[in-house]
Amino acid sequence: MMLRTEPTWTRLALAVWLPLGLAAQVASAQEGGKDAQAAGEERAASDSLREVVEEQAAELAALRRRLEAARGEVALELDDLRLEVELLAEDIGGAGQAPPAPTAPGANAFNPQITVFADALGRIDDREVFGDEGDEPARIDDRFALREVEIDFRAAVDPYADAVVILAAEGEGGGELEAGVEEAYLTLKRLPFVDEAPAGLKLKAGRFRSSFGHLNRIHGHDLPWPTRPASIAAFLGEEGFAHHGLAGELFLPSAGEHDTLEATVEILGGGGIAIDEETEGSDFASVGRLNYYRELGDESDLTLGLSTYQGGDDADLYGADATWRWRPVEGRGRRSLLLGGELVHGDLATDDGPADSTGGYTYAQLQLGADLYAGLRYDWIDSEGEAGLDTQTFGAYVSYYTSEFLRLRVGAEHVTSDDDEIDSLDTVFVQLTFLFGSHPAEPYWVNR
Repeated sequence: MMLRTEPTWTRLALAVWLPLGLAAQVASAQEGGKDAQAAGEERAASDSLREVVEEQAAELAALRRRLEAARGEVALELDDLRLEVELLAEDIGGAGQAPPAPTAPGANAFNPQITVFADALGRIDDREVFGDEGDEPARIDDRFALREVEIDFRAAVDPYADAVVILAAEGEGGGELEAGVEEAYLTLKRLPFVDEAPAGLKLKAGRFRSSFGHLNRIHGHDLPWPTRPASIAAFLGEEGFAHHGLAGELFLPSAGEHDTLEATVEILGGGGIAIDEETEGSDFASVGRLNYYRELGDESDLTLGLSTYQGGDDADLYGADATWRWRPVEGRGRRSLLLGGELVHGDLATDDGPADSTGGYTYAQLQLGADLYAGLRYDWIDSEGEAGLDTQTFGAYVSYYTSEFLRLRVGAEHVTSDDDEIDSLDTVFVQLTFLFGSHPAEPYWVNR
């Protein structure tokens, strides 16, 4: 019996333990698979965390570079401030010297604001060039000369009127400077018995620059170029058109709060204008101008102008101008773009009959930095009945301001003309302009 039952128990044990062993192996294999999956997930999470850490490290390095750049800019600004403090200290009297005693309040209330301007121009030409002044014009090529000095006086005469007197000494090509009164006028803002002038009316009397066109009111040292456009000089003169007379300026109703419309009317003595120098001074002339200004958002604005000069039966002028200015909010004072132009048409009566002339200019200026500007200009004039006025000029320039008191400029011009003396003329200009005293507002194309 024992011999028969032993195989039975053996078979029974195998039947029981064999499935249990297989189940244990399967369970062990499943546990191993789970461990491998968990390890893979851990590796993926580790890789993702490593990428995040690397991105944050790159951002931190970029922030560090920005901080270093900002520190450099701040250091430069601090150096500029230290230099200004040193210059102020020298003005006061230098180290160890006591500053001047403070003046009593109102001690200078009756003294005018005084500014002195000096403008020097050097030029290199590829041929001999002669000036336009005098019976025997002198050579003006290949030389450096002081061409203008101005003394500007401005003051409030009383609560109702302001006065301006500008004395100037001007010359061409190193010749003698001729002194004279460039402007001297009184501006009446309102009368004592009127609380406020209607429509902002201002009356002007004396000798002043006419409001015809866009450039005429701008003095030579304030131009964005070394020279005045030949087209404007042919109509109004190399230094612009100033005359004795009366003028009224007032604001007209405009479309909205972002628009301004201004009108100017002038009654001037006759003559004194380049296009009609022979007109008798006893004849009167009239000038009218409409000036429209509009803000185009926070970063740009547009100015449009229409002008007319009526000089009696001998000379009439008509002009139109436009100026667009862009100054981005980000980087204000370091970036700007200026586009503009002006067109003038003249009707002139001569002994040989009517002679019509049309001319104008267009320009672009880009601000490259806080103190650096570069630009291009093209101007032309076409004339009927007078040889030598069909002229085109192409120019380029770079201006650098060490401060608002000192400017250095380099420019170049190429001329094509029906006049053989200046046809294909190439000129390089070097300009130095400085001022001291009570500094007036800078021109609109200098964006500080």
